[in-house]
Parts: sequence; structure tokens; C-alpha cells
Amino acid sequence: MTRTGANDNKELLAAGAVLPADARGAGPSTIELTARAYRHAVFGEDRVVVRLAAAEPGPAEDLAAGFLGFEPQGESAVAGLGRRQELGF
Repeated sequence: MTRTGANDNKELLAAGAVLPADARGAGPSTIELTARAYRHAVFGEDRVVVRLAAAEPGPAEDLAAGFLGFEPQGESAVAGLGRRQELGF
């Protein structure tokens, strides 16, 4: 496997990639992405929905999912690094 440099990481982030959590040289515009797991009664007990979300507003993500009837399942884990994005409306 070849190693990627800081410039390669920046290009990958610009293309929408999720870098490994220990990636170096990704730049200051990166944020930790967490894998947040939820269950919903409509999907049954054996199906889990996973959402990649920024770590900082994680509790707000849980509240928004709860409004739609989803219940958090387990602890959130850091899945990697992504590019910080503005809110879209």
C-alpha cells in the first residue's frame, strides 16, 4: 500500500473522501466524523441505521433523529476525518 502525503489528503478531502482517523497532514479544515447508530420500530429489531456525522454536534444529531422516531443504539465511534462543511438549507 502506498502512503499518501499532505497534498494527497487535501485533494481526497476536496473530492469528498473520508480519511482514516489517524491521517496526518489533512489540514485544519478537517473534523472528526462519528458513526452514529439508530434503531426505529418500523425497521424492526434486527436492522440498524448508521449515520456519519460530525462529532461536535453529535447530541444535536441524536435529537433530530429522535424527532423522527429513531433511538440511539450504543456509543458513537470515530470513523474518520472529513471536510468541514457549511450548513445547507
